[in-house]
Amino acid sequence: MRVLTLATTLAMLAACDGGLQFSHTSTLNQDTRGVALNDSDDARVGMSGTTCDVDTDYGSIGTDYDYPGSEDTIQDSTPEKVVVTSGNGLHIQDRGPGMGDGREDYDLPTAEYSEGVLIEDGAVVLGHTPSGCHVSWRGPELDNTVHLKPDVCASGPALEADPVLGTAWVGTADGIYTAPPEADAGVSTITETPADLLAFDDSTGFMYAALKGSNEVRALDLDGNEVWVTDVMAQVTDLEDFGSRSSALVSVTHDDGSGSVLVLDGLTGQITSEMGTPDGNQRIASSAGGGQMALVRDNEVHFYQAHNGFNMDFGDIVEIADGLE
Repeated sequence: MRVLTLATTLAMLAACDGGLQFSHTSTLNQDTRGVALNDSDDARVGMSGTTCDVDTDYGSIGTDYDYPGSEDTIQDSTPEKVVVTSGNGLHIQDRGPGMGDGREDYDLPTAEYSEGVLIEDGAVVLGHTPSGCHVSWRGPELDNTVHLKPDVCASGPALEADPVLGTAWVGTADGIYTAPPEADAGVSTITETPADLLAFDDSTGFMYAALKGSNEVRALDLDGNEVWVTDVMAQVTDLEDFGSRSSALVSVTHDDGSGSVLVLDGLTGQITSEMGTPDGNQRIASSAGGGQMALVRDNEVHFYQAHNGFNMDFGDIVEIADGLE
């Protein structure tokens, strides 16, 4: 299966001159609840009742860790830290070098928290209450909250944060809001352009933004000024940044029902490469260093290695595939 998939992937991309390309490495046949990738050929994956390390070269499950509650959902991860939501609340943990080495746990034992993004001193989290929603900075030495308008919460807001400065952004149908971590700083609107998908790229300093179902992806500077906008000529279904590669990854659905993952140059918005998928019913996960990508689909996750483009003909593809048998 791996040989056939790799050959198919290369065949789809062989016509491209340069640009980023992807080689399929493995498939995890599990119904997952969030996937976070590292550049050391592993992933952290949320599953029903547990969180697991996964070797992305083989799709094999390694060490697992059970958080309080059930239905663990990975929100964000680095090699040392993880933020997980479950039926029992939100959990920030410095896990050390292995999943079983957990220390410095910080728990928010309430189910109101729906999302979390790691920052240097803890996490930025999005919470929902009957009176509205709020953004909070939480960690061993962090405790600050700002409140958003009640109608913002109903539109499925997206959360993103600068991992170093701790600045938070919330994307909504009414626009994008931002707030710094300092107490009493308040919330401001940086743009009224609707966006329920956000991805902050610290290599460019831009926020990539899109509205699910629309055809446009845009980059904004941190003052909300539009740097570029690209019509991807398909319906956007998911959006991620690709770390140090200064690129945006976009999952789309075409009019004929087929899907693609597009790579956009983070500085210009130009589409630099495309990988076909059966449809757009997938979420994207990417590693901070730009080495790995995952397509998270119903009951399975497909892992890919990213590499710079090259030219090949079909004979070269078959030769490489035969060599992996």
